[in-house]
Amino acid sequence: MVPLNAGVGDGGKRVPKIDVRHVARLAMLELEDGEAEKMQRELQSILAHMEELFGLDVDGVQPSFGSFDEAELRLFADEVRAGLSRDEFLRGVPAVKDGYVMVPRTGQEQRLPRENEADGEWRARR
Repeated sequence: MVPLNAGVGDGGKRVPKIDVRHVARLAMLELEDGEAEKMQRELQSILAHMEELFGLDVDGVQPSFGSFDEAELRLFADEVRAGLSRDEFLRGVPAVKDGYVMVPRTGQEQRLPRENEADGEWRARR
C-alpha cells in the first residue's frame, strides 16, 4: 500500500505521486501524447479525494452495505446446477490443440494461430 504522504498535491496536501508511464508499460498500454499528463492529473485528483475521505471521523457510524433496508435483503440457498460439458466448453474457445486450451505466452501480442502454423508462441494450459 502506498502511504498517502508520498507526494504533494493541491493546497499543500500530501498525496502519492504515481508514475503513469511506468504503470502503462506494465499494463502494455500505449499512451498518446498528452494522455500521460491528463491521467496523472486525474489520478492525483482521485488520490487527493481519497486523502480527504481517510481523514473523516467515522467513529460510531454503522457500516452500510447499500441503499436497502435490511427487511429487503433476501438470501437464497446455494443450488447446484450442471455446467458446460468439456466439449461444449472447448467449442467456445479460440484455439485448442490435443484437447488443451491454447493461450498466448505472457507479454506476446494476442492473436490466434493460423492453420498449420508452428505453436511456438502459444502454450497449452489445462
